[in-house]
Amino acid sequence: MNLEKHVFPEALYSGEYYTGNGYFVLILEGVVELVEVSVQIEASVLNQCKALKCYKSSSGDKLTKVFNHWAVDINKNMVIKKTNRSTSVCIFFLSAESAK
Repeated sequence: MNLEKHVFPEALYSGEYYTGNGYFVLILEGVVELVEVSVQIEASVLNQCKALKCYKSSSGDKLTKVFNHWAVDINKNMVIKKTNRSTSVCIFFLSAESAK
């Protein structure tokens, strides 16, 4: 896998993040804290998994489901990630430490 490494300035945190091939990986203090990966799935597939928590947006058009060590945003029955430029599909994987 070909990922581009980005290092945080030392004044902020000891860590880095990697991007490329549909991935975003965040590493802080030598621990992988977050892995974001683009996928294409319908939200109905997630009905087989029991969410720990669900959060609806105030407008009611977006739902965030939090599972054990991962979370997804859902809009119009698709798992989504919105950026300033476009909409891509992703799942966030959280480290055990981040999920506490």
